[in-house]
Amino acid sequence: MASESYGTRLQKFWAPNGWAFLWLVFGLMPLFFFQTFVHEGLHWLTAKLDGSDPNLIPFAHYNNSPGQMRNLNGITLNATGFVATPQIVGLLLMIGLIVIVIFTSPRARWLRTFLTWWYLGLILDLLFNTGRGLFDASNPLTDWGKFAAQYGHGLATFLSWVILLVVVSQLVWIAISSWHVNRPPGVGFFDYRGLAIAYGVVSLIAVIASWAINDPSIDRNWWFWLVFLGQIASFVWYAVYLYLARSTERSVAHA
Repeated sequence: MASESYGTRLQKFWAPNGWAFLWLVFGLMPLFFFQTFVHEGLHWLTAKLDGSDPNLIPFAHYNNSPGQMRNLNGITLNATGFVATPQIVGLLLMIGLIVIVIFTSPRARWLRTFLTWWYLGLILDLLFNTGRGLFDASNPLTDWGKFAAQYGHGLATFLSWVILLVVVSQLVWIAISSWHVNRPPGVGFFDYRGLAIAYGVVSLIAVIASWAINDPSIDRNWWFWLVFLGQIASFVWYAVYLYLARSTERSVAHA
């Protein structure tokens, strides 16, 4: 694999084989909840360290609290402290994952899958939150808009471009990365049972949290139901997949 071309390395980072890429797509709903939880959890931790009593709501909904009144992927109410903690920590985490990918090549398929999955989540989260900041057009109600107001629009715009450059830097560092060296061989469609279980656990937690957490500011509108039903559909799919994988295994064993 040491002689792989640049294009092959870039392609196989995201899609080591067709089934692996498909399962990256299958993991988008649990990734939505996981990264939202990480993002809002950082707000919650920042506020706790600041001596506040924050309220973590890590799921999609319409929030009718003063100063919000809009659809959100999640929110931490009563959050104080540094407003851009999720973005700055997310940037540092992404850089850390890039360093891992450049200098290491773990053999464990589950670890490679998790790191790629989370790397995608960090990219989506950071670009979603800072993309409009590239042109100093962030919504003033968002983290990045508040950061620009407090610390300067020039700094926010500069950091937005830094984040984008770190994201697109993959086009450069993939050429010297060691990630491809120990890439495990591809497996069949029904050999992703461990991943289906992990995804299913995350989606189940998302469903439970979305229904169990209540606050007067939460409006379970169409946005809530769209994401909520998406998590349920994902969980059902993982369960069906596990049943089909087990049935296929039994059929082969008795053939």
